[in-house]
Amino acid sequence: MSAPVIVLKLGGSVLSCDEALPQAVAEVARFVRGGHRVVAVVSAIGGTTDALLAKARRWGGAADGEAQAVLVATGETQSAALLALALSKARVPAQVLDVDRAGLRALGEVHDARPVAVDVDAIERGLAAVPVVVIPGFTARDAQGRVVLLGRGGSDLTAVFVAAELGARLRLVKDVPGLYERDPALPGPAPRRLRTVHWDEALCLDERIVQHAAVRLARSRRIEIEIAAVDRDDATRIGDVRGAFFDEDAVAIVAPPLATGIATRLVRFDATPGDVHRPTSPPLHQTATFVQESPLRPSGHDYTRSGNPTRDALERQLAQLEDARHALAYGSGMAAIAAVVGLVPTGAEILAGDDLYGGTSRLLGQILPRRGVVARHADPRDIDAFVACVSKRTRLVHVESPSNPRLAIVDVPRLAAALRERAEALGVVCPILCVDGTLMTPYLQRPLELGADVVVHSATKALCGHGDVTAGVVATDLENLARELAFSRNAEGTALAPFESWLLLRGLKTLALRLDRQQASAQVVAGFLAGRSEVSSLAYPGLADHPGALVHARQSRGPGFVLSFELEDEHAVERFARELRLLPVTVSFGAVGSSLCCPATMSHASIPPARREDAPPPGLVRLSIGLEDPEDLVADLSRALDIVGRTCVRQAVAAGGA
Repeated sequence: MSAPVIVLKLGGSVLSCDEALPQAVAEVARFVRGGHRVVAVVSAIGGTTDALLAKARRWGGAADGEAQAVLVATGETQSAALLALALSKARVPAQVLDVDRAGLRALGEVHDARPVAVDVDAIERGLAAVPVVVIPGFTARDAQGRVVLLGRGGSDLTAVFVAAELGARLRLVKDVPGLYERDPALPGPAPRRLRTVHWDEALCLDERIVQHAAVRLARSRRIEIEIAAVDRDDATRIGDVRGAFFDEDAVAIVAPPLATGIATRLVRFDATPGDVHRPTSPPLHQTATFVQESPLRPSGHDYTRSGNPTRDALERQLAQLEDARHALAYGSGMAAIAAVVGLVPTGAEILAGDDLYGGTSRLLGQILPRRGVVARHADPRDIDAFVACVSKRTRLVHVESPSNPRLAIVDVPRLAAALRERAEALGVVCPILCVDGTLMTPYLQRPLELGADVVVHSATKALCGHGDVTAGVVATDLENLARELAFSRNAEGTALAPFESWLLLRGLKTLALRLDRQQASAQVVAGFLAGRSEVSSLAYPGLADHPGALVHARQSRGPGFVLSFELEDEHAVERFARELRLLPVTVSFGAVGSSLCCPATMSHASIPPARREDAPPPGLVRLSIGLEDPEDLVADLSRALDIVGRTCVRQAVAAGGA
């Protein structure tokens, strides 16, 4: 098997600095010694390009675009030659492939969103001869054979393209003082050596660290970026994002808008592209059928069960929010989960977490056996023990993180990696990893970025957020799964109706505002409950003593709005709920108003008898925190707990007297 390839992009400032150049050479040599083949993409030595262009303007007047590009290319070539020479001195064999030998070609009009073709065979031939191939970045040839500039950040862009074509890691080596001080703040402590930032956070990094065009392009091409300073051993990682959006001809990648923060994407979303009326609010296409131009040639939509413009708009936005290629909307959260479970054939198995929504447990335990599908359960917090339960017949792994109702945290990236290793050891195809993201929504956590294959949501909850919609969502990057899900949904008639799609589109616009307020209030409520003697245990990922707090902080943007706790006296749950004034008892959660649920007798009462040991205890209370003033919620909870506490004391005294 060939040695793995890593693409190192070396900035011009690195190559021009007498102190940094040896360190850049050492960076290349380190990977070669580690068994890697290296493609080094270089920029022009700092200031060279500007100086050349200034001199050309003085002596040659205004040069045309191609002449300028050729001039710039000389600076890139100088950098490539310098690096190859320095590597040779360090006894690391290297060769330079110029624009033509590397086959760098700009496809179509040159700008950030257009791909560049590379001659993969030429690069592979070079790497077969020597361990390091050096490629000058920033320029390419267009369809007419002219040398053209790739625009600002062109070398970073070239590195992204090369990494994409080679299926390689991408590491940008920069000479940036204070690189890590510029990183956006992340919740919780960061890992010691490699920090992870989200893509929207990466776009807040200074342009000297990584060009925003390259970040957006890497996001579209599903390339992970590592940013390293030449004088540091560690690096910042911009994680793998699943999702490429193509134009109608599937020729050019369409870069996400400049404002890629998810809060902006929730509000600034064009739900009606091409509509000549340009409505600011998406129209509701409340119709069952559509007029066809001909009975022989289908044109656009024909029947709302199969497709509807309002639902199409919703699914496009949901896919963007999840950074997924595909999103499908269903009539309920359980319909969405059932659709994913329906991918598992008769005779196969499902491995699921042991703390799941009651409806999911009912589906897995009471419906699937009728279809000849076996579901087994284990604790996914223990990754090794959980993955050891995967057999050759396992086709789907389903977990929740945080789980409902105990709020257990699963290390999704580690689980995804362990599943791949287990499948390889068994000699089988890796099972589909499905993560239920209902408690987080894509605003707080995007499981596809973490390594999941499928994410499901009950959009009834926080995604809509107003308690007036029943809906479900499935998002995935896997083309074959998306096609199969779409076919089954059409055949079974489980698609979300137009009106509910329209309501969900409307609800999404306030998702960021709602969750920011809700989880801030949940933090206050959790802090209050942590100090009450009537509470025997408390689960909330925002508390430092939560067992999964550090893992959750690494893979999400916040602790969420749901918490659960057990009362010291499990028999006092009904009295406690009855005394509350601002938290009504409801079976669901996630609306603008706070609510309370007793899972053992409500949302999880349907857990099959065979799994009663996994059922929530009778004293467990789940709180969904809404938009009320948190001090009012604390006062309401305090009063109810005081009453429960006094009642328990009186009962204890009476029992003692007897």
